Amino acid sequence: MSIKNIAVWGVLSMIAGSTVFTVSHKVDEVRRDLRRTEREIAKERENIRVLQAEWAWLSRPERIQVLVRDLTDLRPTTPKQLASLDNVIALSIAEAPHGPTCSGLKPPSRKPTMDGRGYLLATMRRGGNDI
Repeated sequence: MSIKNIAVWGVLSMIAGSTVFTVSHKVDEVRRDLRRTEREIAKERENIRVLQAEWAWLSRPERIQVLVRDLTDLRPTTPKQLASLDNVIALSIAEAPHGPTCSGLKPPSRKPTMDGRGYLLATMRRGGNDI
């Protein structure tokens, strides 16, 4: 082997060695990041379990009933409060306003005018007089 070949192989082996070192260092960094991320995931999963347990504890029906009774005026529904759909329809028809007025308002003296773009045009002056 000549000196030239030895020098080329020496340079190539140094390049290969530095490349292996660099890659090894990067792999170690990635493994550290992976372990850190796995620890964070485990911690968040534990937090989720704690929050689920807390939610289960706070949303117990007997606790909700006590809070509703103590803090609101809500009471359980009684049979007198229930109505059939036919009764509701009959009541709403009986209470519907009849005649030319609705809620005490008089109907307009003429139909409102709209322009081509759908905007309402003024048809009354202040005080209710026609234009």
